[in-house]
Amino acid sequence: MTKNKLHRNQFQNYFRDEEAFEVADIEAFYRQFEPSIKRGTLDWRIHELVNQTVIYRIGRGKYTLREVREFTAPVSLRLKQLFGQLSNEFPYTKMCIWTTTWLHDWMLHLPAAHFLLVETEKGAEESLFYFLKEIRKNVFLQPSANLLEKYARYDKEIIIVKTLISQSPLVKKGKIVVPHLEKILVDLVADEELFQAFQGRDLLEIYSNSQRLYAVNEGRLLRYAQRRGRRETVLSLLNETK
Repeated sequence: MTKNKLHRNQFQNYFRDEEAFEVADIEAFYRQFEPSIKRGTLDWRIHELVNQTVIYRIGRGKYTLREVREFTAPVSLRLKQLFGQLSNEFPYTKMCIWTTTWLHDWMLHLPAAHFLLVETEKGAEESLFYFLKEIRKNVFLQPSANLLEKYARYDKEIIIVKTLISQSPLVKKGKIVVPHLEKILVDLVADEELFQAFQGRDLLEIYSNSQRLYAVNEGRLLRYAQRRGRRETVLSLLNETK
């Protein structure tokens, strides 16, 4: 496809002040030149614009001119080793692992302690908990904030075992399974008591910085938020922090 057909310069000027735009907006742009443009032609041009990094996909049918990248969890060797131990002991159990330290650079105030979360399918929580108690300290099973306040060592890493919500957005990185960024953003809202150190102004900063730095898939985010009964709250946070 020739550059003339894409109208790249005009396209970039047309959308330069837009944070995001949709397929209907792109269609309106091309109808200036071809009033009877077919949907197949439009889809192919969008495909070419993405391939040529003129635009970036940030959700289902949503695009931006701003260069964005997928969030890649900074998985430490220690995290990999722990996940490997769990996988060897429970080879057929679905689980994921992550740490709240991934959020620290996006916050105004650093929490007193950080969590390492092991989420596993319903029914397997206790088995993983007792296994972890044998090899690690400061391990808790589905704890309340009050229980953590009474018994957790805040000068140490706090390991929390909790139930993995079905249909959670997960991604496999080599041999380790971690949550997509969208899952973490929703869980901060849905598990407000557990993540009370990440609320208020810090929650706004996390949402704002994650959207500024990475491609947050709005469709994935809102589907999971719906599953957790927090769709309206998450949508409000998105709109407030864009």
